[in-house]
Amino acid sequence: MNCEHILVDGWNVIHAEPKLKSLLAKDASAAQKALAEILEPIHDMYSTRITIVYDGNGSDVSVVRPNNAVSTFAEVYTPTSMTADEFIQRYCAIAPNKSRVIVISNDNMIWETVSVLGVVCMRIDEIFAYGNTASKDIKRLTSDINFKTDRQWQNFSALANFDSLDIEINRVKSSLFTSKKMQKRLKKIEKTTDVQTENIELKQEKIKRDVETLKVHRTNKSKKNINATTPKRIHHIFKDFAELSRATKKKNKK
Repeated sequence: MNCEHILVDGWNVIHAEPKLKSLLAKDASAAQKALAEILEPIHDMYSTRITIVYDGNGSDVSVVRPNNAVSTFAEVYTPTSMTADEFIQRYCAIAPNKSRVIVISNDNMIWETVSVLGVVCMRIDEIFAYGNTASKDIKRLTSDINFKTDRQWQNFSALANFDSLDIEINRVKSSLFTSKKMQKRLKKIEKTTDVQTENIELKQEKIKRDVETLKVHRTNKSKKNINATTPKRIHHIFKDFAELSRATKKKNKK
């Protein structure tokens, strides 16, 4: 849709569309909301400013935006002294790009007036058809965008390989757990080996001490034996010598 601004004759459109007219009989606000929802896809899909004009009863023109975050979609309520048709006609008269303004109404008088100004007019069933098309286009584009975004996320996102990364992390955790168990076992073995080595060293030291003690004991015993035996042997030697001397003397006397 090649236009900048769509002006909608609000109450005229609601009365002309059977479903909206039926809803209007129950709740005027609900009918207005339903009309806004029909036109929103056109605004969103084609980036077109949409203004729905209603006959009001105030002292001045009031503007209401159904979606507070969007300034290009508005509902305008005329003062009591001005009808919606008059507001639309005056707006079209001062619009800078009249050929890019579209008026939606089934009022033939409005058609005649604004057409002379160069403004494009459109029947209600036409704008509803545009709304239906825009709604389908939005769904299609949303689906395409979601698909492309998902593909781009898979291809370029830092979390693109999340599943494989998760598996790798689990492997690392498993390896780390195994490594910790192995380290624990090695430490236990090392500790046991150290204890055994220490016990062997202690035993070796004890054996050395025992050997030294035995040597000392044997040395002392030998010395004791020598000291104890020598006087006896000397005594026997002197005794034998004395007996030998007496025997010699007796022999000489004879």
